[in-house]
Amino acid sequence: MINDIGPYLPWAGLLRLGANLNEAPKSFETIGAAGLYLRRVLAPFGELEDKHWRHLTVHSVEWSPERQRHESLCDPGIAHAFRNPWHYSVDLWKYWDAIDIPILVVKGERSDLLTEDVLAGMLRRNRNATAHIVKNCGHAPALITQDQIEVVEAFLKGGTAR
Repeated sequence: MINDIGPYLPWAGLLRLGANLNEAPKSFETIGAAGLYLRRVLAPFGELEDKHWRHLTVHSVEWSPERQRHESLCDPGIAHAFRNPWHYSVDLWKYWDAIDIPILVVKGERSDLLTEDVLAGMLRRNRNATAHIVKNCGHAPALITQDQIEVVEAFLKGGTAR
């Protein structure tokens, strides 16, 4: 199961992700401040309920008694990958073509990382792939809403998307 990513990554999405990672606060004074920040930068996840945002928030930060702040659980090393642009010319299609098991590709309808053209190529080049488009969502579907969970669950149980 692949969530909103493919063997080619367009610059627009990479630049957005890189900017978010490089500008991300390392800690927050309150859990509420962390939640507001995540709602802003993760807005492409789509229309989520308050309980989903709360879940994402409490699992994205950790209370530090020493610092008296909520510290981000995001690996700061991830941002380093966005500093060298030559890494993005890597051709991963041969790896995609070699996958020989059922594949579910979940794509956010408005994704800036998995474009319609790339998804079409993925489906054309690998007969094991099926796709599910999440409406009103960008990169990436949070896989936290019941309808998204049901799609993944059906695939994992039977090898196909519903």
